[in-house]
Amino acid sequence: MLRRTMVAIIALTLVMLAGTAMAQQCVVGVYADQNGTLGYVNPSYNGPISDPFYVYSILFTEDFANAVAWNVNIQGLGTDILETGRLEYGNFLDVTPEGYRLGLGDCVIGFNRTPIKLIRHELRAFFGTGPRLVTTGPNVLEHQTSPIYSTCQSVLIPCQTWSLTVNLSPIPTASGSWGSVKALYNN
Repeated sequence: MLRRTMVAIIALTLVMLAGTAMAQQCVVGVYADQNGTLGYVNPSYNGPISDPFYVYSILFTEDFANAVAWNVNIQGLGTDILETGRLEYGNFLDVTPEGYRLGLGDCVIGFNRTPIKLIRHELRAFFGTGPRLVTTGPNVLEHQTSPIYSTCQSVLIPCQTWSLTVNLSPIPTASGSWGSVKALYNN
C-alpha cells in the first residue's frame, strides 16, 4: 500500500511540474493581423507609397500575465518604411529607444492560444524591391537575450520570438509575357 501511495505521489508531482512548465511557455511576436496568424504582409500601392497597413505585437502564453518587456525592430524604418501611428493596448510604464516595457495593469488571461495584443503599428512603405523583416527581440533593460513577461505573481519568464515579412513590391501571381496573354485569345 505504501509503495502504491509513493508511486501515486511521484506521478502527481511529475504531472504538476509538467503543467507548470507548459504554463510558462510564451511567444512575443509581430504579425499582420490581430489574431496572430499571418506572418507576412503585402501592402497595396497607389503610386510610389503604400496605403496604410498594420503590424501587431502580440503575446501568446498559457498563463496569466501582467507585464511584457520586448522591442520591435523594423528593417528599413525611416528609409523604406514609415511609421504613421501607434495604438497601445495597455499602460506603458516606460518607453525607451532600447525597448518597450508594457504594464498591462490587471492580470490578463492568455490560455488556449488567446492573443494578448500589445501594440498596433500603422506603417506605410515606399515601393521597392525585396522584403523587409519586422522582428521582436529582447528589451535590454530587463533581459539581455530574449523578451520576457511577468506573471501575476511577478515571476519573469523568457519568451520565444516570431518575425514578420513585409513585401515592398507586388508579388506576381504567374510569370508570363504579353505574347502569351494574346495567345490565350488567338490574337
